[in-house]
Amino acid sequence: MDDGPGCKNEPDAAAVAARRIAGIGMPRTNDVPVDIRSMRELQSLGIVAQALGLVALIGAWAIAEPAYQYDLKVLGLLCALVSLGLIAMLFVKTLGRIFLLTTLTVSLLAEAFYRVASVSPSGHAWCLVIGIVFVLVMAPIFATVPQYVTALVVIALLLSRGEWIRLAPERDLGWNVLLLGAVAAMGIFLNFAFSNLRHAGYRQRLTLEAMAYQDALTGLDNRRSMMERLRALEHAGGLQQTCFLMVDIDDFKQINDSFGHDHGDAVLKALANAMRDHAVPHTTARLGGEEFGVLMETAGRQDAAALAERLLAAARGLARHPLQSAPADRAPLGISIGLACGRAGDRTGDLLRRSDEALYAAKRAGKNCCRADPEAATGPLPEPSAPLAPQPTAAA
Repeated sequence: MDDGPGCKNEPDAAAVAARRIAGIGMPRTNDVPVDIRSMRELQSLGIVAQALGLVALIGAWAIAEPAYQYDLKVLGLLCALVSLGLIAMLFVKTLGRIFLLTTLTVSLLAEAFYRVASVSPSGHAWCLVIGIVFVLVMAPIFATVPQYVTALVVIALLLSRGEWIRLAPERDLGWNVLLLGAVAAMGIFLNFAFSNLRHAGYRQRLTLEAMAYQDALTGLDNRRSMMERLRALEHAGGLQQTCFLMVDIDDFKQINDSFGHDHGDAVLKALANAMRDHAVPHTTARLGGEEFGVLMETAGRQDAAALAERLLAAARGLARHPLQSAPADRAPLGISIGLACGRAGDRTGDLLRRSDEALYAAKRAGKNCCRADPEAATGPLPEPSAPLAPQPTAAA
């Protein structure tokens, strides 16, 4: 057998999929993963809502009765601090900081609104209305119910200061409490609903990502995923340290034609599982049809040769017709492997072209073997540890 090189600590497709579904590496809120996109949406929504609140505050201040006396320095300082908070919000990158900054900015807005409204003879009523608006507007801009309730308590303390209770003397106190409780419950419900929508959107994006980057039949990465990984390596520093194994099942058309596509699918899944087990920690993908690829990112040619030998041995341990019970139908599976090693200046297409040419050389050599790209190989490749079993000859 002619073999060839490569290697990198890259998780196999099953591990990659599991990490995507688990949300590893994503920000988390109450043990629920929140992706970067959701966090940015939350951040943008908070900035817009608070900016509108600042505009409403300045508008209320501007159209207030001329007879109302305000401490202009304090109101100006509060507006300036809110503006600084909004600017700072543009640069925060964690959910915890977004929560702290949003709570601080909303609290400053509540204090400013209290100072504008409280000078009115109906100030306590205006503060109640403003509080209700705050409760509803804040619902979508906090990531979790505990965060929202924390901000709610702060805002209630700043805006009420005992004034809301004065709205309803003794006999109507129950109505007042009922109103405040109903508004708070509505706000909590809205926050919970928005939070669930964000998490549902995140899970849906994970599902779509799995559909876009995983092969549905085998669970391996698909061609798109492999190509993106190769291009990323190409742009990050070149492909000179990489090796690529192009793997093709011998006589696969004969298997499909003779025994049906369910047998063909079973063969594909069996080989995919074997490659996943033997090619760890390298990137393994189904490129299309009966063709697979293994990307070894930072290893030598001898390592790639050894991996090719392991894959050939693993394939010999599989049956060409796994759904057939008769011993005569359970001949070992054969695969051909084309191996190419990257060179300085290689592009993704160059590496794939040479591995494809090496694969066809393996087919011409009788199948069930590996051939290395002669342009990338120098010196003899290791011989296999055991002779390869002959395979029936048929159209590839």
